[in-house]
Amino acid sequence: GGYSDDSNLATASIASTAPAAPSNFVAGFDADYMYGWVYFGASWTDNSPNDIGFRVQSSVDGVSGWTFGTIVDAATPYLQQQLDIFSSAGVGGCWRVVAFNSRGDSPASNVSCSEWATPATNFIATPIDDHSIDR
Repeated sequence: GGYSDDSNLATASIASTAPAAPSNFVAGFDADYMYGWVYFGASWTDNSPNDIGFRVQSSVDGVSGWTFGTIVDAATPYLQQQLDIFSSAGVGGCWRVVAFNSRGDSPASNVSCSEWATPATNFIATPIDDHSIDR
Protein backbone atom coordinates (compact mmCIF):
# COMPACT_ATOMS: atom_id res chain seq x y z
CA GLY A 1 0.00 0.00 0.00
CA GLY A 2 0.78 3.58 0.01
CA TYR A 3 -0.29 6.84 -1.49
CA SER A 4 0.45 8.04 -5.02
CA ASP A 5 -0.45 11.19 -6.89
CA ASP A 6 -3.07 11.15 -9.60
CA SER A 7 -1.82 9.74 -12.88
CA ASN A 8 -2.96 10.84 -16.33
CA LEU A 9 -6.02 13.03 -16.39
CA ALA A 10 -8.52 12.44 -19.18
CA THR A 11 -11.50 14.52 -20.21
CA ALA A 12 -14.16 13.81 -22.78
CA SER A 13 -17.09 15.59 -24.25
CA ILE A 14 -20.08 14.10 -25.98
CA ALA A 15 -21.56 15.96 -28.91
CA SER A 16 -25.13 17.07 -28.38
CA THR A 17 -25.81 17.75 -32.07
CA ALA A 18 -24.52 16.67 -35.45
CA PRO A 19 -21.88 19.03 -36.90
CA ALA A 20 -22.63 21.98 -39.17
CA ALA A 21 -22.01 21.57 -42.90
CA PRO A 22 -18.55 22.44 -44.25
CA SER A 23 -18.49 25.24 -46.83
CA ASN A 24 -16.28 26.70 -49.56
CA PHE A 25 -15.42 23.23 -50.85
CA VAL A 26 -13.02 23.24 -53.81
CA ALA A 27 -11.56 20.18 -55.59
CA GLY A 28 -9.18 19.99 -58.52
CA PHE A 29 -6.04 18.58 -60.09
CA ASP A 30 -2.50 19.86 -60.44
CA ALA A 31 0.54 18.28 -62.09
CA ASP A 32 4.23 17.88 -61.41
CA TYR A 33 5.45 17.19 -64.94
CA MET A 34 9.06 16.84 -63.87
CA TYR A 35 8.29 13.76 -61.76
CA GLY A 36 5.21 12.53 -63.62
CA TRP A 37 2.61 12.93 -60.87
CA VAL A 38 -0.88 14.36 -60.80
CA TYR A 39 -2.18 15.62 -57.47
CA PHE A 40 -5.84 15.63 -56.55
CA GLY A 41 -6.53 18.25 -53.94
CA ALA A 42 -9.59 19.29 -51.98
CA SER A 43 -10.03 21.95 -49.33
CA TRP A 44 -12.93 23.37 -47.35
CA THR A 45 -13.93 25.53 -44.39
CA ASP A 46 -14.72 23.67 -41.17
CA ASN A 47 -17.83 25.36 -39.72
CA SER A 48 -18.31 23.14 -36.70
CA PRO A 49 -16.51 22.97 -33.35
CA ASN A 50 -17.84 19.47 -32.60
CA ASP A 51 -16.84 17.35 -35.61
CA ILE A 52 -14.41 14.45 -35.22
CA GLY A 53 -13.71 13.97 -38.93
CA PHE A 54 -14.70 14.47 -42.53
CA ARG A 55 -15.60 12.19 -45.43
CA VAL A 56 -14.68 13.41 -48.90
CA GLN A 57 -17.25 11.72 -51.13
CA SER A 58 -17.20 11.33 -54.92
CA SER A 59 -19.80 10.91 -57.64
CA VAL A 60 -19.55 10.61 -61.40
CA ASP A 61 -22.30 13.16 -62.08
CA GLY A 62 -22.41 15.22 -58.86
CA VAL A 63 -26.04 14.27 -58.23
CA SER A 64 -26.27 10.61 -57.27
CA GLY A 65 -24.18 7.54 -56.51
CA TRP A 66 -22.05 9.19 -53.82
CA THR A 67 -19.28 6.97 -52.40
CA PHE A 68 -18.79 6.51 -48.66
CA GLY A 69 -15.65 8.60 -49.06
CA THR A 70 -12.09 9.06 -47.86
CA ILE A 71 -11.84 9.77 -44.11
CA VAL A 72 -9.94 12.91 -43.08
CA ASP A 73 -9.11 13.89 -39.49
CA ALA A 74 -11.00 16.91 -38.09
CA ALA A 75 -7.75 18.81 -37.54
CA THR A 76 -6.96 18.67 -41.28
CA PRO A 77 -9.59 20.38 -43.48
CA TYR A 78 -7.93 19.34 -46.74
CA LEU A 79 -7.07 16.23 -48.74
CA GLN A 80 -4.24 15.60 -51.19
CA GLN A 81 -3.69 12.40 -53.16
CA GLN A 82 -0.91 11.57 -55.61
CA LEU A 83 -1.74 9.83 -58.92
CA ASP A 84 0.43 8.62 -61.79
CA ILE A 85 0.23 11.21 -64.58
CA PHE A 86 0.28 8.64 -67.38
CA SER A 87 -2.50 6.45 -66.04
CA SER A 88 -4.70 9.32 -64.86
CA ALA A 89 -6.06 10.59 -68.18
CA GLY A 90 -9.77 11.17 -67.96
CA VAL A 91 -9.79 10.92 -64.17
CA GLY A 92 -12.40 13.21 -62.79
CA GLY A 93 -15.81 13.59 -61.34
CA CYS A 94 -17.50 15.53 -58.61
CA TRP A 95 -16.76 15.71 -54.89
CA ARG A 96 -18.29 17.03 -51.70
CA VAL A 97 -17.40 16.81 -48.01
CA VAL A 98 -19.46 15.77 -44.98
CA ALA A 99 -18.46 16.37 -41.35
CA PHE A 100 -19.35 13.75 -38.75
CA ASN A 101 -19.37 13.07 -35.01
CA SER A 102 -21.01 10.62 -32.60
CA ARG A 103 -24.43 12.23 -33.25
CA GLY A 104 -24.34 11.83 -37.02
CA ASP A 105 -23.42 13.53 -40.26
CA SER A 106 -23.62 17.16 -41.25
CA PRO A 107 -25.42 18.19 -44.39
CA ALA A 108 -23.09 17.90 -47.39
CA SER A 109 -21.01 20.84 -48.55
CA ASN A 110 -21.30 22.39 -51.98
CA VAL A 111 -20.27 20.14 -54.89
CA SER A 112 -17.06 20.75 -56.87
CA CYS A 113 -16.37 18.99 -60.21
CA SER A 114 -13.05 18.70 -62.03
CA GLU A 115 -11.27 16.50 -64.57
CA TRP A 116 -7.65 15.75 -65.38
CA ALA A 117 -6.87 15.41 -69.08
CA THR A 118 -3.61 14.08 -70.47
CA PRO A 119 -1.35 16.84 -71.76
CA ALA A 120 -0.80 16.99 -75.51
CA THR A 121 2.00 14.74 -76.74
CA ASN A 122 2.13 15.92 -80.35
CA PHE A 123 2.89 19.56 -79.59
CA ILE A 124 5.66 21.01 -81.79
CA ALA A 125 7.24 24.36 -81.00
CA THR A 126 9.54 26.03 -83.52
CA PRO A 127 11.98 28.66 -82.18
CA ILE A 128 11.65 32.06 -83.81
CA ASP A 129 14.25 33.88 -81.71
CA ASP A 130 15.68 33.69 -78.17
CA HIS A 131 12.34 34.69 -76.62
CA SER A 132 9.61 33.38 -78.94
CA ILE A 133 8.23 30.20 -80.39
CA ASP A 134 5.82 29.44 -83.19
CA ARG A 135 3.39 26.61 -82.63
